[in-house]
Amino acid sequence: MNRIHQIAAAVTDSGVFYRFEDDLPKPNIYFTSVFPFTGEPRHTYIAADFTGAALAKSRTWCKERFNFMPMRSNCNLKFRRMKLGDILENPEAFAKAYDNAKAAGERDIVQRMDEQMAWIVDHLGVGQYLVVDAAKAAKVLSRSDALWARMADALEGAHLLG
Repeated sequence: MNRIHQIAAAVTDSGVFYRFEDDLPKPNIYFTSVFPFTGEPRHTYIAADFTGAALAKSRTWCKERFNFMPMRSNCNLKFRRMKLGDILENPEAFAKAYDNAKAAGERDIVQRMDEQMAWIVDHLGVGQYLVVDAAKAAKVLSRSDALWARMADALEGAHLLG
């Protein structure tokens, strides 16, 4: 179980109040969707300081994984910056962005994401709740999978609408 899953479970257990729309310190976590004009849509999470960097990383991700270079002429790209509430409701987003940054060899981003997790614990004051059992962690994971699927469906629906 990833540390961010433990933090999300601790927030749930503690019942602490937090503002859903609070920003996280950089790097930002972006929910990225690539909609090729021909082919299947692709979704992932990218950690980047700014949208331009997220765009470049998304292009690299597509090129490496699918041998497809997203351009204005062959696809639509959608980005959504995740907020504190998004990350706590869907800790898998943070974990996926973390894994993508590690796979790309972005040590500075990985280090700052570790600092982000510490910031969340300090900001919300849930350090004493970080001991969670496996059943509670599994519940958080199943919730995050469902939320991720809803976000992907919503973005695909928005893409189809124009």
